[in-house]
Amino acid sequence: MRITLRYLQRLGDVCQLLHTAHVLHGRGHEVAIECYPKLADVLKAATYVRYSNPYTPLPCDLKLHLGIHPDGGGTPERYAAYRKRNEPWHKFVLDEHEITRGTYGPPVFDKLDWFDHATYGLPADGAYAIVANTGYSQVDKVSPESVMALAKRLYPDVPIYPLSDKMTGGLYVKRLRDFPGLLAHARYVLSINSAPAILAAGVRKSYHHIPQTRSKQDDTSFNGISIQVQP
Repeated sequence: MRITLRYLQRLGDVCQLLHTAHVLHGRGHEVAIECYPKLADVLKAATYVRYSNPYTPLPCDLKLHLGIHPDGGGTPERYAAYRKRNEPWHKFVLDEHEITRGTYGPPVFDKLDWFDHATYGLPADGAYAIVANTGYSQVDKVSPESVMALAKRLYPDVPIYPLSDKMTGGLYVKRLRDFPGLLAHARYVLSINSAPAILAAGVRKSYHHIPQTRSKQDDTSFNGISIQVQP
């Protein structure tokens, strides 16, 4: 069966759907993830899933609409039900459908050779630390400076590269398909509760994760080592 998983919001949640897609693919289904084009490139790090553009979607036999927020295809009532349920997003949306019930876990990235350390000016031996100290959708905001201070205490033996965007400087991920390999190659990874924590869970045995302090419902770590930092 051709199954499309539709979700139109954040990178981290799109990546969480990769575990589901991998399970469904293993059951013999042809799986696509439908997300905004700006996020589609990360799917090139997974060979078992196709990309469906929401503006020109692939044909399918079953489409699961997994958005809960009004900005991402949900409704105010659905979002309120999610908050009332007090369980993680992936469990809330995937357990609604029999075919995806229980299919959550770390994302599966089976093509990491897109990443080239030389393109990013990083050490070939992986002797560096990647730090994700900023994000867009955290319930609890953590000071980027305090996260960097923590990283310097944790990783005194290697250079530290904070992830950032074109506007603020730092290490900018040029292509999302490179992101999993970048995190896999690093000796250390420290992330706030954001998309890099989810990607790291798919390619690392462990990493340091700064969890939410109030809304545990929004925590995204699957195998991170929780570590606290003062906001």
